[in-house]
Amino acid sequence: MTMKRKIIIITIIAQCFIGSCWVSAQSKNWLSYDVGAGMSTGDDPLFINVSTVVVGYKRVIWKDRLRLQPALEFGSSWKGMKTDLRDEVTNSLRLKLSLDYDLIYYKKISLNVAAGGFVGYSRTLKGTGAEFNSAMSSDIMFNVSEYSDAFNCGALLAAGIRIVPWNKECAFRITPLSLCVARNRLEFRALIGLDVRLNGKEANTKK
Repeated sequence: MTMKRKIIIITIIAQCFIGSCWVSAQSKNWLSYDVGAGMSTGDDPLFINVSTVVVGYKRVIWKDRLRLQPALEFGSSWKGMKTDLRDEVTNSLRLKLSLDYDLIYYKKISLNVAAGGFVGYSRTLKGTGAEFNSAMSSDIMFNVSEYSDAFNCGALLAAGIRIVPWNKECAFRITPLSLCVARNRLEFRALIGLDVRLNGKEANTKK
């Protein structure tokens, strides 16, 4: 066998090995999407309606059951249940980092739990510019809207069901309990989500 043929064979073997390693690594990468709604409470005793959209990335770090997830969360909240105070709308952006784990696994369904933390920024608009404050007097009007900004951080806890179809290229999540705990505020939310494996390949690890 000539040196040229040896080099060609070694090159082919190396390419096959590198390619298989790349597929194995890529199979551990997911994109995740969530939408949800809920309520929150804090210093203000009023409940607040909350709507949430989350876009994230997941990396499998153990047996395709433990995943690290950084994510961006976009949320809006507004006061509800009482009409005698000024309208208040808050938009928020959060950077989240959590661990996602399939605690109990049976066939294609798992009990999925998650825990982590977040840092965020929110901007609040109080008033529409022409409101009566009926709590004080119907003769008093707010003619100017007010804005306020805030930075916050806190902890995340969630529990739900994760369903993986036979091809393992995606996963569906139903999360009836998702909590965000921050200073003087607690949010309760229910979420539905979709995970999509980036390269559509089945992980090489076995559950």
